[in-house]
Amino acid sequence: MNTTVNDRSELLAQVATYQSTGELSKAVDTLRKMLVADARDYEAMFLLANVRATQGHEVEAIELLAEIPADHPEAGIPALEVAADLCVKIARYENAEQRYQKLLQLNPSINAARRKLAFSHNCQGRRHEAVMLIRELCPF
Repeated sequence: MNTTVNDRSELLAQVATYQSTGELSKAVDTLRKMLVADARDYEAMFLLANVRATQGHEVEAIELLAEIPADHPEAGIPALEVAADLCVKIARYENAEQRYQKLLQLNPSINAARRKLAFSHNCQGRRHEAVMLIRELCPF
């Protein structure tokens, strides 16, 4: 599948339509074809991960998101955050912690990552570490 910019835009529009109408398997098929054509189409990879997560395949979604370089200018930070959130959802707190910490390394001003990291620590019974992060968010 050799896609031009126009073809790619049309395929992404088609994926959006499939998602809005609940035809997720068709969205998955289209996105997979796009990735066969261009394995570095990180937008398609990100969308595929989100569709797979919606279908209940969180582990596959996390693996797809891990393929997106953290330093990618558009997709890196969102991929890290979504993957971390999915790790929390399936109780992989250590994996979530690594991703939230990477987010904070890349951009220390992402307070949502700090808050979610505190939540992850709290879920693991690491209350003191959670409190320290919350204090960073709410200095007295």
